[in-house]
Amino acid sequence: MSINSHPVPVDDRTNQERLTYAHLNQLIEPNDYTATALLELMSPQELIALIRRADFVPWGLKSQVDDILGVKTTSNMAQDLKAAMTRWRKRPPLSNPVAALDTAARHNGGLLIPTDPMWPTQLDDLNLGRPLCLWWRASDPQLLAGAQVAKNVAIVGSRDASDYGDQVTFDLGRTLATHGYTIVSGGAYGIDASAHRAALTVEDWAYPNPPTITVMAGGIDRLYPSGNSNLLNQIVARGVLLSEVPPGTTSARFRFLNRNRIIAALSRLVIVAEARHRSGALNTASHAVELGRDVAAVPGSVFAPNSAGCHRLIAEGSAAAACFTARCPRARRRRPQHPGFTRGSGAPETNRSAGPR
Repeated sequence: MSINSHPVPVDDRTNQERLTYAHLNQLIEPNDYTATALLELMSPQELIALIRRADFVPWGLKSQVDDILGVKTTSNMAQDLKAAMTRWRKRPPLSNPVAALDTAARHNGGLLIPTDPMWPTQLDDLNLGRPLCLWWRASDPQLLAGAQVAKNVAIVGSRDASDYGDQVTFDLGRTLATHGYTIVSGGAYGIDASAHRAALTVEDWAYPNPPTITVMAGGIDRLYPSGNSNLLNQIVARGVLLSEVPPGTTSARFRFLNRNRIIAALSRLVIVAEARHRSGALNTASHAVELGRDVAAVPGSVFAPNSAGCHRLIAEGSAAAACFTARCPRARRRRPQHPGFTRGSGAPETNRSAGPR
């Protein structure tokens, strides 16, 4: 796929609103509920102006912020207004929104903000945890318009995937991609990589949505893990790479956990292909359940530690069991847990004649 030499408006780095969001994104770590609460009371420009007022705390807003947060905050809480202002005011000297937008442009990317028509509106389901903005890389920016929830299926799992997990993930991912579903994952080793590769094997992609979406824990200019750089560059060439942190940001454990909520919110269904008892993939599944998304897990051998997390989800009733008949994935649940997920439904099912429905 050739690089689009005439990017869509989301790539306009001269836009003042985009500069404002880029600046705010460098001052505030993602998933900051206090910042989101304040943005329900004021504009991004007003919040930046407030942060610039050193030592000033808008006590008149505290009760309103607490009402939005649903908790009466105290000084020892991270959500406390004064505590939040203090941590944000440490960052202005390190912020350079123009440089961040320039870096994104050099990497064939840009910044997506909530007012853009291509903004994936399903992220609003995260409420106070919704991302402030999204940095993106894609050879075809028009694919951003196809990142809506109806065609997105997340496949996640262990980094130390077994041969069984890799094969199941590849078969499932390719089957779904063949029927026009976008495979969403995190670009990591193991299950994530198998899911992305499966989607990219569908060469004659004729759908408006991207074949695959990667949600990164670090900046879009820092492809991680480095061992998957070739795969991640293929995703940029044919799909979409997203991150809620600005270019130059390194990956960290808490950022991996933060980005899991984005993977869950982007998707209509989250499939855990293989996961240990304490796998990070279970965190993604937990976010999906909270959001009312459908969740499925692939069962494995009762003796396989790599499948213990999947069995746990199924036993708890948090996920349906993803079953396979020939090349046809299905999800079956014994105990429906949330609306829209009834016995024998929930996953995009396939049959030999009709494909997913």
